[in-house]
Amino acid sequence: QEKDRMLDREAMLAEMLQGRTTIKALAIEQGFREKWESQHATVIKRSLTRGFWSDSFANLTMSLSFITTVSLTTVGALAILDQRLSIGALIATNMLSNRLIQPLNQLVNTWRNYALYKQAIVRLSEAFALAQERTETTITLSRPAGEIELENISFSFAEDGGKVIDGITMRIKPGGMIGLIGPNGSGKTTLMKLMQGLYQPDQGRVLLDGSDIIQYTRADLAPWIGYVPQEAALFHGTIRDNICGMKDDADDALIIEAAKSAGAHGFIADLPDGYGTDIGEAGMRLSGGQRQRIAVARALLHDPAVLLLDEVAANLDRDAELALRDRLVDMAKDRTIVISTHTPVLLAACRHIVGLEKGKVAIAGPTREVLAKMFGTPKKAVADNTGDPQANAAANTPAAEAGE
Repeated sequence: QEKDRMLDREAMLAEMLQGRTTIKALAIEQGFREKWESQHATVIKRSLTRGFWSDSFANLTMSLSFITTVSLTTVGALAILDQRLSIGALIATNMLSNRLIQPLNQLVNTWRNYALYKQAIVRLSEAFALAQERTETTITLSRPAGEIELENISFSFAEDGGKVIDGITMRIKPGGMIGLIGPNGSGKTTLMKLMQGLYQPDQGRVLLDGSDIIQYTRADLAPWIGYVPQEAALFHGTIRDNICGMKDDADDALIIEAAKSAGAHGFIADLPDGYGTDIGEAGMRLSGGQRQRIAVARALLHDPAVLLLDEVAANLDRDAELALRDRLVDMAKDRTIVISTHTPVLLAACRHIVGLEKGKVAIAGPTREVLAKMFGTPKKAVADNTGDPQANAAANTPAAEAGE
C-alpha cells in the first residue's frame, strides 16, 4: 500500500507539471497543493508506520537479549554467593542463553526480508499478468491492402465493468473514408484503439486483410495502421524529430513528403529554422492546429494502408476544415481512412458513416442517407451544412436521377 500511495503521489506530480499552464491560468494552485501535500503526508505516515513496526521488533529482540543476560547474570551471581553455582557454569549459561536468543534476532531479519519478498511477488504477478508482446521476426511483410474487419468484438476495461464495445461487427473495404460518429463515451476512441491493436478485444477478432492482427508485433502494425489520437502528444525537440520519431537516420525526403500530405509543410517552411525548429516541451510553441498536422505527418511517415483519425478537426477553423477535407479525400485514394468527427464538412467526404451509442452500432449506411437523417430529410439542409459539392448536386437533382 505504501508503494501504491507513492506511485499515486508521483503520478499527480507529473500531471500537475504537465497541466501547470491550466492550473496557473485558473488560479487553482492552492487546491492542487493541498491535495498533493495530503498524498505526500499519507506516504510519510505509511513509511513511519512501517518503520515503527520494523524497529519495534528489532528493539524487542535486543531488549529481550539484554534482559535475559542481566537476569541470568544476577541470578547466577546470587547462586554463586550461596555456593550453589560455579563461575564456569554461569558463563556457560550465558553462552547458551545467547544461542537461544539468536534465532529470535534472525526471525526478525527474516520477517523484514519476507515483507520485501511479498511485495516483489505482488509486483511480479502484476507484470506477468500483462499481455506479452510477440517476438519480432526478420521476415519482411508486404504492405496490406487496408481491409479492416471486426468480428463480433467486445471490450471492457475491467472484468466486472460494463462493456465499452459490445458485439460490433463490420467490414471496411480498402480505400475511401469512413466516418465514426456518436456521443461522448459511445466507444469511438476505444474502437479505434482496438483497430490499431493497442487494445485486445475480450471477444471476437480484428482482421487486417483477413488476418488476425493479434499475430503481428507492434513493429509490424505501426507502419501499416497509422493512428492520430484526439490529443496527439508531441515531445521536446525539433519538428523533424517529432515527425520521424527521434530517429536520426530517417529519410528527409520521406519526412517532407509526409508533411506535405498532412498540410504541414507550408507553415514549417515559413519558420526560420524550418524542420529544425525547436517546438518546446510538448510542442507548446506551436498552435493546436499546427501540432495536429505534425501528428498527422508522423502517422503518414511510413505510408500506412490504414489511417485512424480521432477528432483531428477539433482545433481547426472553417477554412482549415475545408483544406483538411481536400487532403483526406486525396489520401483516401490509396488508403483506408477511418475518422471520428462531428464536423459536417469532413463527414460529407466519407463514403459511409457509422454511428455508435453505448458501444453498439446505432446507425450505419451511405453518407447521404445518414446525413439526411441527421440534418433532416431535405437534402438542401445537408448541402448547406456540409459545403459538399456532391451534396449540393444531389440536392438539386431529381430523386430518380440521384439514384434513390
